[in-house]
Amino acid sequence: MTKLRVIIALFVLITASACTEETPASTPPSTGPGAGPTATGGPAQAYRSKPLDLCQRTDLAPLTELSLKVESTNPEPPPSGPGSACLWKMKSASGHMASLRVEAVTQGSVDAAQAAFKGQQDVSAMRGDGDIPGLGDQAEGRTQDSEPGFKQSEYMIHMRAGNMTLKVWISVGGNAFTPKDSLKDKMIKLMRTTLATVSEEWKTS
Repeated sequence: MTKLRVIIALFVLITASACTEETPASTPPSTGPGAGPTATGGPAQAYRSKPLDLCQRTDLAPLTELSLKVESTNPEPPPSGPGSACLWKMKSASGHMASLRVEAVTQGSVDAAQAAFKGQQDVSAMRGDGDIPGLGDQAEGRTQDSEPGFKQSEYMIHMRAGNMTLKVWISVGGNAFTPKDSLKDKMIKLMRTTLATVSEEWKTS
């Protein structure tokens, strides 16, 4: 019995040593703005643009509280790349000008989409309002109040998902500024529904 115990102990020791030497340490998946894979280690979702009527497919329900009256729509595609867009011209409850711009653009690669996202930050005169979690791979809010003869409040969200960028941008005129947090909440809701619509139509797999 003593010899048998010694043989078993040696066998266990050799087996444990082999496992320790041959099993490589796990490496966490690459993450961050420059990484191709997603945070879970899988490939980034790819999108390809095709005809999409955003004037008809955009859900304006989040704007109901603002009592905006649509006067016209313009579905002219965005100048920044292949995609779809819509511009709504409206009147606010006080009779002042208001507008909403929604656009989605696909780029040739994730890197190109990242550059487009950064480019929007660089050219916008609006004040940054911080990152917005839970929207694609990158999302940021921007805000601005101005007085072109009346009180005008604007809020924009631009975001990136894979090789696609999206933007929702509202401007509301009135006798008083519209609270920033109110516009932000509405734009987040509108962006979420727009992202869901566009992703379903444009995803490649």
